[in-house]
Amino acid sequence: MHLRIILAAVVLGLLAPDFASAKDSSAPLHTFYGIVKAVDLAARTITLKSGGKSFLFHITNETKISGRQGYASLDKIQPGQGAAVVMRLGERGVGIAVMIRFDPTAGTSNYLALYSARTIHGEMISGMAFNNYVVYEPPSDAWMTGITYELKHASMFVLSVRPDGTVADARPIQGLGYPELDARAVKWLKKWRFRPNSVTEVRMPFGYTQTRHY
Repeated sequence: MHLRIILAAVVLGLLAPDFASAKDSSAPLHTFYGIVKAVDLAARTITLKSGGKSFLFHITNETKISGRQGYASLDKIQPGQGAAVVMRLGERGVGIAVMIRFDPTAGTSNYLALYSARTIHGEMISGMAFNNYVVYEPPSDAWMTGITYELKHASMFVLSVRPDGTVADARPIQGLGYPELDARAVKWLKKWRFRPNSVTEVRMPFGYTQTRHY
């Protein structure tokens, strides 16, 4: 039997595994995560909604577009799908998409919607926009050992974030069902780092769907 833990680092990582190659460019690059609001095939633009704001990106012949199955064409991207865009600034401050990676499934977008954060201004952001505030995600492959688990449902943890971006406290709103596992999750969550002076509180879901014996 195998245990499938759904973690923030795993889920968010699905959207941009190839972005490292794009960052080799000498031009400053920026990454945006959000939900596709509109695609204009004639103008060759894509608009993302992220953190309650809309961002327009221009697509060139050099823009790399992909999904979970590899290369994807622009006409396959639909409003409501999740997407991550690596962009650079062009002339007059126009956003030029260097790379676009989108997730055509509703499942991932629905799960990402469970991630949320409260900014220092009191604004609530959720979904892929959450990752705009993440500076460091700790490795997740060694945080659980030595426990026998039974089938349980998803859980939710809340993090209190200091002004410097470190995590002051983490606690389960709905636990994983095992005190030992909750404690390990809290220890792992406290290693996260966020942009300084950006968010005060973060909520992250966890879940596992099968059984594994260590």
